[in-house]
Amino acid sequence: MDIYAYTYSGANEHKAGWTPMIFRLRDVLYEEYDKEISDKEKKEKIRILKEPSSEEDFIEME
Repeated sequence: MDIYAYTYSGANEHKAGWTPMIFRLRDVLYEEYDKEISDKEKKEKIRILKEPSSEEDFIEME
């Protein structure tokens, strides 16, 4: 996840008017399970994760 914050000036140079934040998220794994998986299984899934380079980003503005 990347976080971007853009600060706009306020009433004077020492105050921020507002700071919108952008969160850039990317799914790297989505699987559904019929039963809960063990900690060992979770660690193995995390260990083999590779970040895809061609997936679309999801951007949310707060």
